[in-house]
Amino acid sequence: MPYASESFLRTAAREGKKMWPFLAGFAFVGAAVTYSTTTITSEDKKASKFLNPGGH
Repeated sequence: MPYASESFLRTAAREGKKMWPFLAGFAFVGAAVTYSTTTITSEDKKASKFLNPGGH
């Protein structure tokens, strides 16, 4: 902690004011990746050119 007499919550609040764009972007990207990976079906996997590069 930068200040020994400052509480953790006060430090987190002060740093949160500077870090909120990073945290919001991280949350947005995480939600987008989670949504896109949970919607993949087994048919999508079978038709994928990345999982089956030779068309096996």
